[in-house]
Amino acid sequence: MRPEHLPPEIPAHLAAIWAGFWDLDSCRMAGMVPGRIPYTAMLAWLDEHGVSVPDLRRWYVELWQALDAELLREAAKHSRPEPTESAGPARPGSRVTRR
Repeated sequence: MRPEHLPPEIPAHLAAIWAGFWDLDSCRMAGMVPGRIPYTAMLAWLDEHGVSVPDLRRWYVELWQALDAELLREAAKHSRPEPTESAGPARPGSRVTRR
């Protein structure tokens, strides 16, 4: 693999955050678009891994929520259909909305 294609190395002090985030990724609701990671799943992960200090728990949750928001923002960019010329203008009274 070429060096520019290698993923960045995760600093040791953030490894648990990153590992937890990917563990929690499987807890999100799936539908037409991916849902957010549930707060209750985050708390369960922290309990299971013995993270009991309130400030540390809050730090983990805030980081996970920020990572999750960014992942969902990027996913939304890549899942929007591109408008096509052939679609033409929406007809009055149709349920199709243009952005």
